[in-house]
Amino acid sequence: MLVGRQTCFACRNSCYRVVEGKEPYAIESEWGGPEYESAAALGSLCLVGDLNAVCKANELCNKYTIDTISTGVVVAFAMECYEKGVLTKRDTDGLDLTWSNHSAELQLIEKIARREGIGDILAEGVARAAKKIGKGAEKFALTVKGLELPMHEPRGKKGLGLSYAISNRGACHVQMIEHDDAWEVPENMHPELGFVKPADRLNTSMDKVRLVKAAEDWKAMVDSLTLCIVDSFPSGPSPDVIINLINSVTGWNIKPMELVTIGERVFNVCRAFNVREGFSRKDDTLPERLSEPLPDGPYKGQRITYEELQSMLDDYYEVRGWDKKSGVPTSTKLRELGLGFVADKLGALGIISE
Repeated sequence: MLVGRQTCFACRNSCYRVVEGKEPYAIESEWGGPEYESAAALGSLCLVGDLNAVCKANELCNKYTIDTISTGVVVAFAMECYEKGVLTKRDTDGLDLTWSNHSAELQLIEKIARREGIGDILAEGVARAAKKIGKGAEKFALTVKGLELPMHEPRGKKGLGLSYAISNRGACHVQMIEHDDAWEVPENMHPELGFVKPADRLNTSMDKVRLVKAAEDWKAMVDSLTLCIVDSFPSGPSPDVIINLINSVTGWNIKPMELVTIGERVFNVCRAFNVREGFSRKDDTLPERLSEPLPDGPYKGQRITYEELQSMLDDYYEVRGWDKKSGVPTSTKLRELGLGFVADKLGALGIISE
């Protein structure tokens, strides 16, 4: 279906896909074709194998400006509820939400976007929809902090699982700049950023936790520069390119670890915002289903147990300089980062420790 590629001005990546569909799902090319995350959420996750239908679903999401990941997950959630009898045709406005029914998927996306019938409930996202539906629907709601899980399997990438749990905005595959598979490399990939020792994707040691932190801090800095994520991976273009660009534009002489510290400062401000709004260690969690072993594939049997996650969280809070019991940044760490005003605000609310 791919007939061409387009790009933002002067970009080398050409990541915009131009696709052509076949009837009954003729595709309007100006809305673009699905990238991996969209194809997996709207296709594989719902067992929809018709690529024309997947591209049409992607087009609808872009037209209605709704997120393709959350939309695909909420459709799959509805399909599983339908399979288990939690939802019936009476609940779904007559839609047959059997797995792989791409016609029903497209109709459901329309209902979600327009908030019609069952779509009005699903438009709230999986977490809220599950509470409204009840009848055990919560078991099928795979979210962290209310955000739907994306299309990367954390049971086969343990550092990613930690990042899902800790993420400031909930389960997010771009909270950190790289995933575990990128760290299975020779030593000293980027020592200037803290990427020194290689680590197996199933590793859950302190070394892995340090990599997660470094990757999160670098990503927070990159986001603040509004750089494209594709051109800012440490395993891609050298960090020196970004550093030289910054110094050339600003006249600074900033060093790699100074950029990492800027990212750490950003990450801590985001965490402090969440803490002010009532979030704590209790919210740094994963869906219970991720403790179930993977049934097949190269990582068959892998899972993330509650104990395993808690151990990684203890190490993570230690590396971050956060209170282990609450998950709240300490006053000492915030002041070390030049965020004394944040420490003062949290202190005035009585929710911070030294």
